[in-house]
Amino acid sequence: MPNSLLIRLLFPIAERRAKRFHGVFAEATKTPAEVQKRTLLEKIKRNRDSKFGRDHSFSKIRTVEDFRRNVELGDYQHFRPYIDRVKEGDMRALFGPSEKLIMFSMTSGTTGSPKYIPVTTSFAREYKRSSLVWAAFAYLDHRGMPAEKLLPVVSSMCESFTRQGVPCGAMSGFHAQTQHFVGRSMYAVPTCVFDITDPEARYYTLMRIAARHSVSFLSTPNPSTVITIARTLDTHHEKIVKDIHDGTLSDAFDVANDIRLALRLHLRPNPRRARELGQIASDAGRLYPRDIWPDLALIASWKGGPLVSYLPLYEEYYGNVPVRDLGLLASEGRMSIPHQDEGGGGILDIQGAFFEFIPEGEEDAEHPDTLLCHELEEGKRYFVVLTTSAGLYRYNIYDLVEVTGFFNATPVIAFLNKGKHISSITGEKITESQVTQAVMTVVAELGVVVETFQVSPTWDEVPYYSIYVEDGALRDGVGKDFLKAVERNLRALNMEYESKRKSGRLGHMVLKFIGAGTFDALRAEHIKKRGRAEQYKHPFLVPDVDHSKRLRVVSEVAAEE
Repeated sequence: MPNSLLIRLLFPIAERRAKRFHGVFAEATKTPAEVQKRTLLEKIKRNRDSKFGRDHSFSKIRTVEDFRRNVELGDYQHFRPYIDRVKEGDMRALFGPSEKLIMFSMTSGTTGSPKYIPVTTSFAREYKRSSLVWAAFAYLDHRGMPAEKLLPVVSSMCESFTRQGVPCGAMSGFHAQTQHFVGRSMYAVPTCVFDITDPEARYYTLMRIAARHSVSFLSTPNPSTVITIARTLDTHHEKIVKDIHDGTLSDAFDVANDIRLALRLHLRPNPRRARELGQIASDAGRLYPRDIWPDLALIASWKGGPLVSYLPLYEEYYGNVPVRDLGLLASEGRMSIPHQDEGGGGILDIQGAFFEFIPEGEEDAEHPDTLLCHELEEGKRYFVVLTTSAGLYRYNIYDLVEVTGFFNATPVIAFLNKGKHISSITGEKITESQVTQAVMTVVAELGVVVETFQVSPTWDEVPYYSIYVEDGALRDGVGKDFLKAVERNLRALNMEYESKRKSGRLGHMVLKFIGAGTFDALRAEHIKKRGRAEQYKHPFLVPDVDHSKRLRVVSEVAAEE
């Protein structure tokens, strides 16, 4: 059934549903303190009989103040012993008897091992509810959003399995692959495409199938993916046109036979569409999404923090299409729901998680005080602390946000960056400890002396990371070996950096030599502005894409792929 006909049949239902979700959430934002207390106590009650609940006297918690007294702030390492027990099949380590485990959402940890976030029935329900609220806001502003095919671009929810057989993968994949069959029937590509392991093959297959259709809504968290699929279409447009004409999927790409078999109904010959695409490519000398999807009504992706650098490229490939931020969301949970296209801010998702905030500047205190959402001030910056139905309580996710306004009485927050010691320009979340470990391991292996260094993201057509060392720090001829080894180690330490490198969303690191004495000058400048020398800590990772503008590069070494 064509989407246009399906939408006409379902429009009255969709209209009523969108208005209901919008209305319920909007009403809740008028009393955030009450809603947040209720959200917290529901989670406490549900899991009070868990090992974590007994260890922290959940049965005695009646107020937010009780909760803060009984539970300390923590990061993933604080929860790892409990999560490890859940991975081994002991659900009661973190959850009460009503909860069921669906999967583990995987993301990069601060060490080499990934983080495993339990996705329970309650967590999944809350995640989907908040996504529907996002969709309700977007739909009421963009009625043409579901008029044609929808194109979500996500990672698989089944990248691996625990010893107990529980799937481990991406939360984005879970949301797309467990969608109601009516929703999935509107997808431009079947969800098995997301299970293709080779990134180049996955993007090619996705665009080979999606190019057959008219697409009105594109959604994917990482802006780099928005650009990558557009470039895939253009780079391989001759193969794509031929495949559409012949009803094939090129053997040049590594797609497993079982997936090829599952795709057979989506690969039927379409000579008419092939001729249309071929003519467009011939006339324009290219094949961009803007050329083949004239009905594209909305793009949904992250827009906050350093990711804003990608947005100027959108118009080149997609034309003048509105872009709405997907919200501040992570494997650990959703934090905001954008309600307009402008900017990257979103309304705090007060019905999903319970939130606390550490004011910027107080994050390094041994026992920092936290604020509740109704205590925040516009224009101020805070680190987010989460309590979710994934078994995380007072969890410091190290996301720095700014309050840009209020929706009724609830804060609107915009993502700034992943804390002082984390860099992420396309979701890789590199930590200072990872780059330090990667470089120091190589220094020991090669027997070289590198007194200090810095790693920083660099914006380019394909962004990459630069390693800065002072001129003369490495003996002649060792630079390329040093660079390759650091790159190899970092890919081994950070699964998401490895994924972005493998898919081409990040380029190979580049070694850049800066003038001798540069780091001493930066230290002196910092001390002059900020105070005592004994408090200065050299930043080995600088997450600012403009950092290179402050350095004078005298030479550089680029590794061959």
